[in-house]
Amino acid sequence: MENDFSYEGIRRLCYRHRNEIIEMYERPHYYNQNFDNLYRKLEYREVRFIDPYGKYRLTRFGHFYFDDNGVMMLITDDEAYTRFHRPGILSHTLWSTVPVIYAGIDTRILDDCHRPIFTGDVVTDVGNHITSYVRYFHPTIPGLAGDNCESQYRPGLTWHKEGTAFSGISRKLFKHFDRYAFDWPRHSFFPNGISPEEVKERAKAALEAPVFVENLSLTKPRRRIYTDTIDEAMQDGCVIAYFIGHSPFDDGTPGHIMFCDNYPQGYQGKCYEIMIDDRHNPKCLDPGIKKFLLHAHKHPETTFVLCDFVRDLEIPNDILSIYALMFQDWFSFNIPNVVLPGWIFWQIGIDESIGKD
Repeated sequence: MENDFSYEGIRRLCYRHRNEIIEMYERPHYYNQNFDNLYRKLEYREVRFIDPYGKYRLTRFGHFYFDDNGVMMLITDDEAYTRFHRPGILSHTLWSTVPVIYAGIDTRILDDCHRPIFTGDVVTDVGNHITSYVRYFHPTIPGLAGDNCESQYRPGLTWHKEGTAFSGISRKLFKHFDRYAFDWPRHSFFPNGISPEEVKERAKAALEAPVFVENLSLTKPRRRIYTDTIDEAMQDGCVIAYFIGHSPFDDGTPGHIMFCDNYPQGYQGKCYEIMIDDRHNPKCLDPGIKKFLLHAHKHPETTFVLCDFVRDLEIPNDILSIYALMFQDWFSFNIPNVVLPGWIFWQIGIDESIGKD
């Protein structure tokens, strides 16, 4: 089947290969080996997007898909983006799926200054004195958008990159993508419309970074721990998490016991119970921890604070690292809405630094 580098064509390609994309993230040992097969689907071309901080970034096919609203969903474990996680096709994993704004694909054309041209760039066809934005009206031949037509690229043309069409855009595009939001440059083809000079000026302002109509000043998230008392981690609306095990009553009826060193006094909010079958076997904690982290990851709007458990589970100091490393996924995937006792973070940090100096 012929390639289609248009926005709609890339969406259809993602849909056709969605199962293959999911499998790459479900089976980490295939992650590096088989992504080359996915990269090949778009001829290894880079795809540009606007991240939640309002910056241009690049990725390749296989690291994103499109949701039902046409929004490009980046698949990542980058700690800068996990706070923006919106559960999607990989909700059964700890990979984050983050809404970003699709901002074009590399056309493999260089302008007169040897700069790569992406769809969504505003360029001037120097010989024909036409200035508009680049798109794929034909599946494989880029052109400059006009009024229900376009000026297609052909060898021998000289294009000069003025900037991009991503000026005056709204953050609403992170929730519902509308490709027609970037049609303003083609008004230069209309009588009494925006002039080519205005097009160039506006495009230049969005060359290095998109221009939003709203403020996008955001701070990057960081992992949170508490070191002294759990009170320092408490905030409105948080959920307390603690371990709980089976402990039958004297008459044999089922019962449970909390393993919690520092349950906050007077707390009346919601709780999350992490079930364990055998308090004396560290391996019995692992399934509950994984389930807890996945639950928290599916609810990024909620802060979960884990109570300490060293004293109640009678964990000797010499095996603290065994219990800490059960939270390795919290570190690797950066689950910022889970607050842990500090010793877990330090133990993981020690393990991460061994042999890496």
